[in-house]
This record gives sequence, structure tokens and C-alpha cells, in this order.
Amino acid sequence: MVTPDVLSNVTAVRAVLESLMSSQDRISLATMDQFLAEFNLALTKVKSPALPTHVRQSILDILLPSLALHFTAFSGKDYELWFHENLHLLLPDISAQGLSLLPLDLSYSSYSAIVQAFSDVFSQCSPQTSQNIYGFIQNVLSYQLRVSGSVFPQAYNNSQSYLQLFGPFLSFANYTELLTFYPAFNGYEVLERLSAQQLGEMMLVGGATRNERSAIRILIEMERRPFGDIAEFLARFNAVAQLQGVTILPDARVRALTLESIFQLLPFRTFTAQDYDFWFGHLLPLFLPSLNSRLLLLIPQDIDCRAQQNL
Repeated sequence: MVTPDVLSNVTAVRAVLESLMSSQDRISLATMDQFLAEFNLALTKVKSPALPTHVRQSILDILLPSLALHFTAFSGKDYELWFHENLHLLLPDISAQGLSLLPLDLSYSSYSAIVQAFSDVFSQCSPQTSQNIYGFIQNVLSYQLRVSGSVFPQAYNNSQSYLQLFGPFLSFANYTELLTFYPAFNGYEVLERLSAQQLGEMMLVGGATRNERSAIRILIEMERRPFGDIAEFLARFNAVAQLQGVTILPDARVRALTLESIFQLLPFRTFTAQDYDFWFGHLLPLFLPSLNSRLLLLIPQDIDCRAQQNL
């Protein structure tokens, strides 16, 4: 019997679960259902419903191998019952090993039920757990593409609706992946939903470095973002440029527009010598050939010697 006093004691919880196992070290579906009903009820009776991470992980590590034996017979409704209700309070601490037990050959209704359950606990997940969940999403979509040549095409009809496949884990995808899973994807239709890193990659992959109008649309979106996003945008841009072997940007006008847009956002008055090194030595070199006297006037003249050297 699960009682409130054992909820924070991982040894006691494991003892309860191990007592439910058969001789094959498995727990029946009905027994797991009953255990989780008692478990969730007991949790409502304590003042704080938050469970220690190690308790949640321990429960999932024991239950999921037994539950996985039934996944082949599960419908979308079954996944909804188990992941939205029975396992809901445990999901924030699902491990990479636990995620690996989930099948890849899912119907859209089953996939949607699982992703929605993870989306509901997104705010409680650690960054690593969120990254692992995106890995599961990526594996399912890759499997669908490999087997059927498309990824749940009945679920969306444009770029906006396509992004629902990712839920709040969208930011973990790179822009190339978004195109791979849906070749008709158009990032310009959903600029506000893309992360700074995705936009930085899009500048190169989407051809904006050769198209002034496209570049302006991305730069206007970046000007609306918090200042910290600018560094992420440039870091991803530079990483993709390096992968593509780009050492000189193809359109001088786009290069100048990008430098001017970013330059006017830089808070030079608060810059340290390290900041000058970070921005001018690491983030902006591809754009610096477009530096002109007008932009140089934005840099304070009273910066210290170390900052001058880094600049």
C-alpha cells in the first residue's frame, strides 16, 4: 500500500514496487494501474506534491520496462491514459534510458498523446531532460521519414501547423532538421516562433545572405529580441558558416545591413575589454569588412588600453 509517508523515501517506494513483481521481474498492467492510482492519491494528501527527483526516477526505472511490454497493443487513448494521467507526476524526471523504451513506429494519435504529456510538464523538466525528450521526438520523426517518406502529413498543412509536432521542445531542433522533416517548411512564415539559433542558421541555409529582402525580415525579427539572443544568433551563424566553408559573405550589401543592425544594438558604454574581444574577435569577424566611419563613431573614444588592443 502506498501511503504519504513513503513518498519521499526511495528505498520504501522501491520495496513496494519490488513486492509487486512476478517471478519474471515484471509487474502486470493491472497492478501498475492500481499502484499508480494509490500513488497519485497519496500524493494529493501531502502538503507539497513535489516529489524528489530520485524518487520519480526510481519509480519510472522500475515501471517502464514492464509497461513497455504492452506498447505494441497501445492505442492513442491508451497512451493518453498512461502518460497524461497515470504517469503525469513522474514524467519531469524521465531518463534517457526510459525514453529509449518508447516505440518509434507510432501512429499520429499516439505520438501526439505522448508529446502533449511531455509538453504539460515542460516547465518542470531540467534542460537535459528536455534535450532528451527532443531526442525522442527527433528519433520518431526520423523513423517516420525513413519508413514512409514523410512525417505525419495528415497532421498539418502549412509551416505554422507543422511546428505543433515539436511542442515546446521546438527550440532544440536546428533549422536544417525542420527542413528535413518537412521540405516545404518556410521559416519566414513563422519567424516569431523560431529561436535565435534557428534564425542564425536560417540566414545561411535559407539563402538570406544572398537576398537583401529576406535578410531584412530576419534582422527586423532579431531587433525585437532580448539582447542576449544576438550573441546566440551570431554564434550559430558562425558555426554553420564554418561547416559550409564560408569565409567571405557573398553579398556585400547584406553583410553591411547585418553589421549595421547588430552594431546599433551593442551597449558599448557597458562593454569590458573581454566584451570587445568576444564580439569583435569571435562573433563579428565575417561582417567587419563592412565597418565604416559612421559605425566607428558609435564606439566610445575613452575605452581603456586593453579594450583598444582587443578591438
